[in-house]
Amino acid sequence: MRFLAVSLAALVTLAAAPSVGAEGIQNFLTGLNGILTFPADPVAQVILPPEKLEDMPGYEVTGRIAGLFGGTVQATSRVLGGAYDLVLCPVLIPIELAFRTDLGFPVFSPEPRYELIPWIEYEEF
Repeated sequence: MRFLAVSLAALVTLAAAPSVGAEGIQNFLTGLNGILTFPADPVAQVILPPEKLEDMPGYEVTGRIAGLFGGTVQATSRVLGGAYDLVLCPVLIPIELAFRTDLGFPVFSPEPRYELIPWIEYEEF
Protein backbone atom coordinates (compact mmCIF):
# COMPACT_ATOMS: atom_id res chain seq x y z
CA MET A 1 0.00 0.00 0.00
CA ARG A 2 2.87 2.34 0.81
CA PHE A 3 4.48 1.55 -2.56
CA LEU A 4 1.25 2.47 -4.34
CA ALA A 5 1.02 5.79 -2.48
CA VAL A 6 4.64 6.65 -3.25
CA SER A 7 4.18 5.66 -6.90
CA LEU A 8 1.10 7.83 -7.26
CA ALA A 9 2.85 10.76 -5.57
CA ALA A 10 5.81 10.39 -7.94
CA LEU A 11 3.45 10.21 -10.91
CA VAL A 12 1.66 13.39 -9.87
CA THR A 13 4.99 15.15 -9.36
CA LEU A 14 6.22 14.07 -12.80
CA ALA A 15 2.93 15.00 -14.43
CA ALA A 16 3.12 18.49 -12.92
CA ALA A 17 6.68 18.96 -14.18
CA PRO A 18 7.24 21.03 -17.32
CA SER A 19 7.84 19.44 -20.70
CA VAL A 20 10.89 17.53 -19.47
CA GLY A 21 9.87 13.87 -19.49
CA ALA A 22 6.44 14.72 -20.83
CA GLU A 23 6.53 12.15 -23.64
CA GLY A 24 7.30 9.28 -21.26
CA ILE A 25 4.56 10.41 -18.91
CA GLN A 26 2.09 10.59 -21.81
CA ASN A 27 3.02 7.03 -22.77
CA PHE A 28 2.49 5.88 -19.18
CA LEU A 29 -0.87 7.59 -18.73
CA THR A 30 -2.19 6.57 -22.14
CA GLY A 31 -1.12 2.96 -21.54
CA LEU A 32 -2.74 2.99 -18.11
CA ASN A 33 -5.97 4.37 -19.58
CA GLY A 34 -5.93 1.64 -22.25
CA ILE A 35 -5.46 -1.12 -19.71
CA LEU A 36 -8.21 0.25 -17.48
CA THR A 37 -10.74 0.64 -20.31
CA PHE A 38 -10.12 -2.47 -22.44
CA PRO A 39 -13.03 -4.49 -20.97
CA ALA A 40 -15.50 -1.95 -22.40
CA ASP A 41 -14.62 -2.70 -26.03
CA PRO A 42 -16.53 -5.98 -26.51
CA VAL A 43 -19.51 -4.65 -24.57
CA ALA A 44 -19.65 -1.40 -26.53
CA GLN A 45 -19.41 -3.21 -29.87
CA VAL A 46 -22.23 -5.57 -28.91
CA ILE A 47 -24.48 -2.72 -27.77
CA LEU A 48 -23.65 -0.52 -30.77
CA PRO A 49 -22.34 -2.70 -33.63
CA PRO A 50 -20.13 -0.93 -36.15
CA GLU A 51 -21.97 0.77 -39.02
CA LYS A 52 -19.72 -1.03 -41.50
CA LEU A 53 -21.63 -4.22 -40.75
CA GLU A 54 -25.10 -2.87 -41.63
CA ASP A 55 -25.11 -4.72 -44.98
CA MET A 56 -24.86 -8.11 -43.27
CA PRO A 57 -27.94 -10.31 -43.49
CA GLY A 58 -29.80 -10.29 -40.17
CA TYR A 59 -27.82 -7.28 -38.97
CA GLU A 60 -29.74 -7.06 -35.69
CA VAL A 61 -28.27 -10.40 -34.60
CA THR A 62 -25.22 -11.02 -36.76
CA GLY A 63 -23.98 -7.45 -36.30
CA ARG A 64 -23.88 -7.96 -32.54
CA ILE A 65 -22.10 -11.31 -32.86
CA ALA A 66 -19.54 -9.82 -35.22
CA GLY A 67 -19.29 -6.82 -32.87
CA LEU A 68 -18.42 -9.18 -30.02
CA PHE A 69 -15.56 -10.67 -32.00
CA GLY A 70 -14.41 -7.28 -33.27
CA GLY A 71 -14.60 -5.80 -29.78
CA THR A 72 -12.57 -8.69 -28.38
CA VAL A 73 -9.87 -8.11 -30.99
CA GLN A 74 -9.92 -4.38 -30.27
CA ALA A 75 -9.71 -5.03 -26.50
CA THR A 76 -6.72 -7.30 -27.08
CA SER A 77 -5.05 -4.60 -29.16
CA ARG A 78 -5.80 -1.99 -26.48
CA VAL A 79 -4.41 -4.05 -23.60
CA LEU A 80 -1.28 -5.09 -25.53
CA GLY A 81 -0.67 -1.49 -26.66
CA GLY A 82 -1.17 -0.29 -23.10
CA ALA A 83 1.24 -2.91 -21.78
CA TYR A 84 3.81 -1.84 -24.38
CA ASP A 85 3.45 1.78 -23.33
CA LEU A 86 3.77 0.90 -19.64
CA VAL A 87 6.83 -1.29 -20.20
CA LEU A 88 8.57 1.34 -22.31
CA CYS A 89 7.73 4.19 -19.93
CA PRO A 90 10.39 3.41 -17.24
CA VAL A 91 13.01 3.56 -19.97
CA LEU A 92 11.79 6.85 -21.44
CA ILE A 93 11.23 8.97 -18.34
CA PRO A 94 14.72 8.66 -16.73
CA ILE A 95 16.49 9.18 -20.07
CA GLU A 96 14.38 12.21 -20.88
CA LEU A 97 14.86 13.67 -17.41
CA ALA A 98 18.63 13.04 -17.42
CA PHE A 99 19.37 14.34 -20.91
CA ARG A 100 16.49 16.82 -21.17
CA THR A 101 15.56 15.51 -24.56
CA ASP A 102 12.44 14.14 -26.18
CA LEU A 103 13.11 10.73 -27.68
CA GLY A 104 9.90 10.85 -29.66
CA PHE A 105 8.65 7.32 -29.00
CA PRO A 106 5.05 7.27 -30.19
CA VAL A 107 2.17 6.15 -28.04
CA PHE A 108 1.39 2.63 -29.19
CA SER A 109 -2.09 2.37 -27.64
CA PRO A 110 -5.05 2.77 -29.98
CA GLU A 111 -7.27 5.84 -29.73
CA PRO A 112 -9.12 5.65 -26.41
CA ARG A 113 -12.81 4.84 -26.37
CA TYR A 114 -13.18 6.42 -22.92
CA GLU A 115 -10.79 8.93 -21.36
CA LEU A 116 -10.61 8.08 -17.66
CA ILE A 117 -7.60 10.30 -17.03
CA PRO A 118 -8.79 13.75 -18.12
CA TRP A 119 -5.53 15.72 -18.18
CA ILE A 120 -3.83 13.56 -20.81
CA GLU A 121 -3.35 15.04 -24.26
CA TYR A 122 -4.37 12.13 -26.48
CA GLU A 123 -2.78 12.02 -29.91
CA GLU A 124 -5.13 12.20 -32.87
CA PHE A 125 -4.85 9.19 -35.16
